[in-house]
Amino acid sequence: MSESVSDVQHYDGLDFWGPYGDPRMERLLALLRLRAGDRFLDIGCGKAELLVRAAETIGASVTGIDRSPFALRQARDAIARRAPNAKAEFLEVDVGDYRPEPGSFDAIAWIGGPRIGSDLASTLRTLATWVRPGGALLIGEGFWMQPPPAEFLEATGFEASEFSDHAGLVQQAQAVGLREMYSCVCSVDEWDHFEGTLLSNRERYALEHPDDPDPHGRLESYRQFYRAQLRWGRGAMGFGLSVYVRPPEI
Repeated sequence: MSESVSDVQHYDGLDFWGPYGDPRMERLLALLRLRAGDRFLDIGCGKAELLVRAAETIGASVTGIDRSPFALRQARDAIARRAPNAKAEFLEVDVGDYRPEPGSFDAIAWIGGPRIGSDLASTLRTLATWVRPGGALLIGEGFWMQPPPAEFLEATGFEASEFSDHAGLVQQAQAVGLREMYSCVCSVDEWDHFEGTLLSNRERYALEHPDDPDPHGRLESYRQFYRAQLRWGRGAMGFGLSVYVRPPEI
């Protein structure tokens, strides 16, 4: 399997690379209150469906950051087809090396993206400086619905300290001075569709490319993760999405 892990599993069936679907993301995009010409950044944008929709339907100026050349090719193709006159840039860069001017953006999306610094709190502090006062942040992150079983942690490699509960996610944003505007939790159906599609794509790729080596055992590793998710993860792990605004005083 010579493609990257993310590329193989996200080939088909997912507009958004997470456990959330179109209706939810349309509502969240509307809550950002973007206007034509507003500057919108997505960190870990994947195929950049959220950015493409913002450019296509609102006329926003969009910037996407991701480390997958495959994903960024799809993003550039989509913007060229659907919003050919949009002001758009897609950067293959490590977010740790990205240095925008303070207040550069009217809205920022960080949905399960790469951390900026050591943890979520440091990520939120940095993002709060990149968005203008009065600008919006869309934050998505996993959380524990209940203490995770030891078997799930052992099977997946997660640490119990890696996530808080959902209220804890909001509290971390409050602690850096952001004001919460809206929060929601993805459904079990959305999780099931997401994880099932990832597995289906991997299995189909393996069947269609029997001579493509998998030297790191990625397919079998994901099979084990999927089984652990079915057995323990569906009751333990959730995904939350929240919209915040940066008040003038920070």
